[in-house]
Amino acid sequence: MENDVRQVQSSTLLYGAAAGLVARCIETATLLLGGALADSPQSHGGRKGNAMHAEGKPASAR
Repeated sequence: MENDVRQVQSSTLLYGAAAGLVARCIETATLLLGGALADSPQSHGGRKGNAMHAEGKPASAR
């Protein structure tokens, strides 16, 4: 982990990409906290967040 930090700090390309990621995270957090995304559908990530297909039927048919 310490080497990763050093590599990002020493690389202009990686540093810029990390700064862009931070800016997008802050923008998304601002939208979420402000309620701007309250009416839009949200998908949950991961195996437990999505319905699994059982017995060959799609999740919407159950």
